[in-house]
Amino acid sequence: MARLLARHGRIDISMPGITGPTVDIERYSLADRRRVLDVNLTSTFLCCKAAITPMRRQNGGRVVNLASIAGKEGNASMAGDAAAKAGVIALTKSLGKELAATEFRVNAIAPAMIATDLVRKSLRWSPGSPPMNAHFRPERCFIFPVGGQRIDQPTPSSSL
Repeated sequence: MARLLARHGRIDISMPGITGPTVDIERYSLADRRRVLDVNLTSTFLCCKAAITPMRRQNGGRVVNLASIAGKEGNASMAGDAAAKAGVIALTKSLGKELAATEFRVNAIAPAMIATDLVRKSLRWSPGSPPMNAHFRPERCFIFPVGGQRIDQPTPSSSL
């Protein structure tokens, strides 16, 4: 944090994350669950913890944590990711309430599945192909408040 502050003059943080395996819970290993929890939730907690003190000295800042729709709604065959991202959502809410009387703003974004090449490869799935297993049907899993059921398509950030 000290190097970031020295280089940029202030700290505002955004946390990345990983999805982890897309498998039925019976095949989800404890090692994978630990890794997903550590990368998604523990690292978010530790980064927020480390950033708050220097951010207090600058009288506030912005924290944007990465959750996912899986953490809000749950997704079939993604139990580890859903549990970790639900933890990120709860952590974000708690930190936001803790810092509510300050100049901090604490938010989480919860993007849905985006049909990038990396996602297609990791899911071994593409529109029109058969499901990976009897339970996993991506077109049924990713549910959004607006727009029905879909896996979003990538959009260049310049068009947002």
